[in-house]
Amino acid sequence: MGRRSDHSREEQVEMALAAAREIVSTAGFDTLTARRIAARMGYSAGNLYNLFDGLDALVAALNARTMAALSDAVTNAMGDVEEPRERIARLCRAYIGFCSENPELWRAVVEYRSPADQESDPALTAMTDRLFGLVESELEPFLADPERRAKAARLLWAGVHGLATMDAAGTLEPITGHDAHVLAEELVGTYLAGVEAGG
Repeated sequence: MGRRSDHSREEQVEMALAAAREIVSTAGFDTLTARRIAARMGYSAGNLYNLFDGLDALVAALNARTMAALSDAVTNAMGDVEEPRERIARLCRAYIGFCSENPELWRAVVEYRSPADQESDPALTAMTDRLFGLVESELEPFLADPERRAKAARLLWAGVHGLATMDAAGTLEPITGHDAHVLAEELVGTYLAGVEAGG
């Protein structure tokens, strides 16, 4: 069993998040407990509560890391492509692909609910805002009005998010008979066509 002096606080936080990610990825979100995280770290469960204000705070921090990785994935997928529709198509494909490749980490993001008396995690909020900001910037060639663009970003995100979440859970294709990528491109393409037609 490790001692608290073996690693700095910052190192222990990183160890805890790495352990939580590994447990969620390999054994499922439902199996995540403070005791399992601490055991994987080589520390006591009590020590974990010196690093985070409970398991909920740790999950929020883990989810912020997942959202950051998702944001990086969609940004990298667009690369140096300049055509607006293709950029948005790549963004959608990367979003769905990330969720499909990391189903249990995505479950943690989707299913986690912070207690009513706990403030939102600033890092998770910042990562969510970053993702919305990215979608908004990609919609600028289609929507000049900032308010309408912000609303459109959230509308399209909700649609693609729903498809990605069902796809990650393995329930989308059996219900719809269609691939998530095909449905996402149809959704976004139809919406953008309506915008361009003055809708």
